[in-house]
Amino acid sequence: THHVLVDGWSMPLLMQDLMALYATRGEVSLLPRVRSYRSFLEWVTARDRESSREAWAQTFAGFEEPTLLAPQTPRHPGLQGDDRVKVELDAERLVAVSSAAARLGVTVNTLVQAAWGVLLGRLTGAEDVVFGATVSGRPADLPGVESMVGLFINTLPVRVAFDPDEPVSVFLERLQGEQAALLGHHHLGLTEIQRATSPSVAFDTLTVFESYPLDEEALAEQSASIDGMAVTGVGTHDATHYPLSLFVHLRSALEVELRYQRALFDRDQVETLVERFVRALEAMAQQP
Repeated sequence: THHVLVDGWSMPLLMQDLMALYATRGEVSLLPRVRSYRSFLEWVTARDRESSREAWAQTFAGFEEPTLLAPQTPRHPGLQGDDRVKVELDAERLVAVSSAAARLGVTVNTLVQAAWGVLLGRLTGAEDVVFGATVSGRPADLPGVESMVGLFINTLPVRVAFDPDEPVSVFLERLQGEQAALLGHHHLGLTEIQRATSPSVAFDTLTVFESYPLDEEALAEQSASIDGMAVTGVGTHDATHYPLSLFVHLRSALEVELRYQRALFDRDQVETLVERFVRALEAMAQQP
């Protein structure tokens, strides 16, 4: 049994290398050379941090109120731990959502962020909200970054402002454009972003959109030809400190998982939130 601590986006890379090592009986020299994580740190150091701070300040110009969903309580959330509610959109429903996104020229992740933002707005009575989003943190302009193993992920604030009279298609296009403009500034840490914006850029919900490939059946088939080794299952263990964390896994189906702290929410509440999120997601896809 192997236990490895990395970010989720590194897992497929590690699995490939692990299987290659078993196949070659530990011959490290046969593995392809990859760039060191040091080159990523050098890339970060060379960034113009002031321009990144300005970009984030412009994004949140005029933002007035934190988006806080959890009730105030003297109980520490860690005393009761957390739990989760899962639903799955089968392949047919996934195709409907992903096809709608393609027709609209946006990503499924943009649909997810839009649906979560509108739901937060309905719950808080606001039409301008913020929540956290975990991103891969791998800059596209850094050669070899796709094969590096290390801790790249970052949590960034996402602002979703909407007008009930604005067509969904226009809303989605605008949201994707706003997020795309920040791609070059994902390296800035959350604390630094909040210092560059204002104290109102605060949130207690997180979204994580995962679409990296991890085909367990293919891994099992490939390992069957390796003497003395078999992949019988792959699992991950992770946690967040946010009261509510929305995990969306894009695989053969669309898995939606809402994790919650039991000291702050009860299961019935969270099941209702998941149902409302899925309804918003599919409604936007069906009636843009």
